[in-house]
Amino acid sequence: MKVDEYILDAKSNFRIKAKLEGLQFNEEVIPTGKQLSNRRTYLRKKMFEDFAKNTKGGFIKWIIDNHHEFSKAGPHDFMVLSHKLENDDFVLVVSTKSLLNNGKKKSRDLTGFVCSDTTHKLISCQLKLTTVATATINREIADIAYVIHAHENIETFNFAFTTIKKAIKDFLDYNWKVKVKIFFYIIYFF
Repeated sequence: MKVDEYILDAKSNFRIKAKLEGLQFNEEVIPTGKQLSNRRTYLRKKMFEDFAKNTKGGFIKWIIDNHHEFSKAGPHDFMVLSHKLENDDFVLVVSTKSLLNNGKKKSRDLTGFVCSDTTHKLISCQLKLTTVATATINREIADIAYVIHAHENIETFNFAFTTIKKAIKDFLDYNWKVKVKIFFYIIYFF
């Protein structure tokens, strides 16, 4: 089905409709924006169900195989800080010793400001990649962790930031006090 291919290729509803019109489909068979959105939701749910069924064991094995204990990890060894793999949700939070130290150092230098930036088109299966970072005194970006996730919502970001805060506390013995602004919400971690 052409529409499903366009949806899985991360085309917007507007582009899909324009493409179908360009292929001279009869206007009666071109789906509405609401129909395209509903189909997109269905396909995403189906994809995550299949992903969870087919790869849960492999994913858990990968986490175990790639897990580094903080005390044995080198400064640039990636560590899985936390993960969530469910039928309709996926979150993976990763970092390194040196990146977590950025959060600790910059929190001491500044007011503990944290920013995040999400890239939507980086991962082909419509997952998002978010970089969690802070700024240096020279206003340079200092990454803290990376989050690969399915949904861009308050629950996902709360999970990620709570995981990062816990990792800094557990691994670096530092109480990370940051203010995190997510969408229009302000969350204070104390």
